[in-house]
Amino acid sequence: MDHPVPSCPVCAGPLTAVRLYCDSCQVSVEGHFRVPFAELTPELATFAERFIRARGNLKALERITDLSYPGLRSRLDELVLALGGEVEERRPSPGEAVLERLRSGEISAGEALALLRGDAVIVRNESSEGDGSDES
Repeated sequence: MDHPVPSCPVCAGPLTAVRLYCDSCQVSVEGHFRVPFAELTPELATFAERFIRARGNLKALERITDLSYPGLRSRLDELVLALGGEVEERRPSPGEAVLERLRSGEISAGEALALLRGDAVIVRNESSEGDGSDES
């Protein structure tokens, strides 16, 4: 995808589209035009192109990028905001919450797997480990 010049090459100020031209009938229209996709950063423009080519399927996009599903959702939210839309506050799914706890080191891989399967997980109290008490 060819990316338009995002800012003035002289002063780095924002550019405004003021002339549109029809190749078919050679008509020109002058004025001030908003060109939303031209206002995107190169990274967001590339993401938008890939998102459209993947037909909006984030799972398919996950396979061709180095971003995780939550990362793609975040990037999509950035794109929506950059295009002037609104993003609803989204709470992570229970599975996403478990994976985040695993990433942060709060739980082990085995505990994460048990939580994802819906198995009961024993909560360990590290302060009582090795104190000689036998509570099972």
